[in-house]
Amino acid sequence: MLKPREEVQSDYQVRLVDVDKFMRLNKSYLLVILLILLGAFYTANVFSINKVSTLLVEKPVKLSFTVIIPVDGQCEKCFDATTVIDLIKESHNIKISNKKILTEGSLSYQRVVEEYGINNLPALIVAGDISDERILGAWTTFKGKEKSDKIVIQDLLPFYDLEEKKIKGLVDVIVIIDGTCKECFDGNQYLEITNRLGMASGGFNIYDITSTLGLEFIQKYGITKVPALLLSPSANDYPGFAPSWGEVGTVEDDGMFVLREVQKIGGGFREI
Repeated sequence: MLKPREEVQSDYQVRLVDVDKFMRLNKSYLLVILLILLGAFYTANVFSINKVSTLLVEKPVKLSFTVIIPVDGQCEKCFDATTVIDLIKESHNIKISNKKILTEGSLSYQRVVEEYGINNLPALIVAGDISDERILGAWTTFKGKEKSDKIVIQDLLPFYDLEEKKIKGLVDVIVIIDGTCKECFDGNQYLEITNRLGMASGGFNIYDITSTLGLEFIQKYGITKVPALLLSPSANDYPGFAPSWGEVGTVEDDGMFVLREVQKIGGGFREI
């Protein structure tokens, strides 16, 4: 059955309105998409231009590295000198032209040790664009010294002292606790503190005040507060540590570092 003329016209006008809305919606949608694409295209091009500009303007610093390491078994916990190379590479725009590793027994080991005054292992000898101002901060950070137009880095604690034939920088950490003290802070925090100070731990031991060794340390060093902290004499291998320690503790005749101002650590403690 045919619809009346008026109804047909009404339906037609409704559809025209719907079509118009649809067209306007799609035009807006297409405009948004276009703007997004243009924005992405612009961003990509700017990024590419900046990247290319950086590469054109800033040429990498060319460096070569010679790493001298202890022989196997001589110092298992010594500093890994290759991490210095990794850190420099991550922090600076460098190009490594050569990298070699020497150890006792290597062909040029003895000559290099004598020529560059190597006293501690591991050590790094850096050649190349060592005077480039962009890389100078790295030599300061790692206490590098210039010798024969190269940079020598050898104060990487813990290290093996060739002259004294012993390991330096491995610190034994001893903690005395009172197991009955519920309000006392966790003695394990001391290990975290020494790690933050950059000290390498040679050993970590916790003793209760009632244990034989705990009582021995208390009596020997006159400990009056727990948790107590004692560091072996090798803590003195770290430059600047001993003078600052005077603010919180004492250095005993045998070289042990004993924390006295336990309350300055923060948290609960107990006097004994």
